[in-house]
Amino acid sequence: MKQTEAAEALGMNVSSVIRACRVLGIEKWGYSRPAPSATMNSGQKAAPHLRAPSQDDAAAEEPPCSVKVKGVSLNKELLLSMFHMKQTEAAEALGMKVSSVIRACRVLGIEKWGYSRRKSCVR
Repeated sequence: MKQTEAAEALGMNVSSVIRACRVLGIEKWGYSRPAPSATMNSGQKAAPHLRAPSQDDAAAEEPPCSVKVKGVSLNKELLLSMFHMKQTEAAEALGMKVSSVIRACRVLGIEKWGYSRRKSCVR
C-alpha cells in the first residue's frame, strides 16, 4: 500500500503518517512498485502486494500494542480507561497536547474518542 493510500485509509495526511512511522521506529515505507507482468518469469514469486493475503499479513496489519508520543508511552487500554473524560482533560492528565492524543489513538486503532456529553433531561 502506498503512503497516500494509507493516509487516506487512516483519515490523516501523508506527513502525519510519516511522523507516526518515525514515532514507531519505522524509518522507510515498505511499499515497492509492482513489476510489469510481462517481464515476470514463471519461476519468480509475485511481489507481496500482488499475492493473496495470508494469515501472517493479517497479523502484520493489526495496530501496535503501544506507542511512545512526546516521551509518554501510551497503550490502548490506558486511552480506553480515559474515555470518561473529554479529550482535552485526558491530554492534560497525560501531559501532552490534544493533537498528540489524537495521533496516538489513530496509530493504536482508536478511530473516535469515546466521551460524549450527556444532555440534561431537565429543560
